[in-house]
Amino acid sequence: ADRHFQEAVAAAKKAQKAWEKVPTMQKQSIFMKAIGLLQSEAWSSRITKVLKEETACTDFWAVINLKGAFGNLMEATSAGAAIRGTTFPSVSAPGGHVIVQRKAHGVM
Repeated sequence: ADRHFQEAVAAAKKAQKAWEKVPTMQKQSIFMKAIGLLQSEAWSSRITKVLKEETACTDFWAVINLKGAFGNLMEATSAGAAIRGTTFPSVSAPGGHVIVQRKAHGVM
């Protein structure tokens, strides 16, 4: 698992420059595809299984994490249309705000 993590981080770092140049509408399309995959039974079952195996969490916490990932992707997708260096209320942190900047900030 550690090797996979390191490979994923290295690939993300390598892709950062290209990703920064991808038009907003194309990024939104990619996020929407990821959301669709997360919602599919095949992928949600697979992700839940891996979460439980790698973190020893319960079904409940695996579902919470999966829904959190879904929410984060939804928030990122909707934010894409408003990338003007602005702020807006966070949907995941009551009372919080998201700061939108027009620059990729690296692997998160």
